[in-house]
Amino acid sequence: PKNTRVNFSGDEKMALLKISSSIKDIFYDGSFKREDDSVEALRSTIKALEISGENQIKSHILYEVLMIYRLLDSRYA
Repeated sequence: PKNTRVNFSGDEKMALLKISSSIKDIFYDGSFKREDDSVEALRSTIKALEISGENQIKSHILYEVLMIYRLLDSRYA
């Protein structure tokens, strides 16, 4: 939706950066590093969120990142 802001905590930002770095490495050198701690941090966030309003969007974004990670993990790890 227009003008929607999603706020991520420092831990969530680091988890997203580590996962995106692993995904980027697939294109640059064909490797995929598992980020189990980052995945667990995002899962914990999703479980703790109340699904309403902006939290619904945040939950959806994090869930999509985890689904992409899972697909790539099963193929490249």
